[in-house]
Amino acid sequence: MTSEAARGAGDLISELISLSLLETSGRGTAVTHMEAFRDRIRYYVGQHLRDPRLNVARIAQALNCSKRHLHNAFQDQEETLAQHIVRRRLQACMVDLREPGQAALTIAEIADSWGFSSSTHFGRRFRELTSMSPSEFRAISTEEGGCSAATTEHA
Repeated sequence: MTSEAARGAGDLISELISLSLLETSGRGTAVTHMEAFRDRIRYYVGQHLRDPRLNVARIAQALNCSKRHLHNAFQDQEETLAQHIVRRRLQACMVDLREPGQAALTIAEIADSWGFSSSTHFGRRFRELTSMSPSEFRAISTEEGGCSAATTEHA
């Protein structure tokens, strides 16, 4: 068994013990199990956000589950797992675009550092989320001293 598989098995055992304790206490486990699974997914995404290869298939492989199970975990959420990844990356880019210490980096370099492999795709998704281009966002943030009024509903 690889170390990654052993770690995954250990996580599953811990989760099963937690769920058993919750069931014993009378709290329903179906919702709790799905919430715990979503938390594991979100944690994994957060740890690998800069990896341009991060996608549903890689997450499924890392968490030892099917892509369908991942999609099911997000079916009653406001966003799909893929949308969640993109939004988290965009939010991280927004932080860097506001940061005076990142001013020497180009917008494309910031986007690339957060896993966007196409600056065109990044610009389009950024505009969808903020209603402005990354350069407009950076200019407004710079004018306001790094504290931009341009925020998102999903922050």
